[in-house]
Amino acid sequence: MPVFYKKKFQEIVIVSISKKDLSKMSRAVLFVKRNRPRTFKLIKSLDAILIYQKRGYENQLFYKERIWVCKTQTVLESSLAYLASLLVHEAEHLRQHDGGKRAFGSRAEGEAYRAQRRFLKSTGTKEEVMWLDSLYKKKWWVRRTSDGKATLFTRSQGPFNNFVALYLSKKLHTRPLKEN
Repeated sequence: MPVFYKKKFQEIVIVSISKKDLSKMSRAVLFVKRNRPRTFKLIKSLDAILIYQKRGYENQLFYKERIWVCKTQTVLESSLAYLASLLVHEAEHLRQHDGGKRAFGSRAEGEAYRAQRRFLKSTGTKEEVMWLDSLYKKKWWVRRTSDGKATLFTRSQGPFNNFVALYLSKKLHTRPLKEN
């Protein structure tokens, strides 16, 4: 099993196999703090941000555990503003969950999308806002079964769950990264 780096930044533990990913995620957290201090308070309530070492763009918020997991390709290929906007999106889901609302489905995703879009519109590029709009139109929260039926995405099975379980059980091999 590979060794992951672990860094505590703004009270959030960030874990990744790459120092570069840790640095960029830390900068994204700071970007939110500078541009949306009230939203940052929700992000700061995360216990951890785990960067999963596989390529891809999937990510998932574990509400109860207060952990957000994203794949490394998301970190590598996103601009700082776009990566920060993903944190804003997840902060909206935390607000929904903490307020006793359902934090998944069309209504919840619409609210989170609008919060993310407002942030991105003020900090990112037009192209990034257009990209986000195109993703929203595809309804990423709806999954199709093999027979074509639409089902709501509620929680994945598999790698993210296993990764979070390893982290929580302290069986994930981590090496602390000192602050510069």
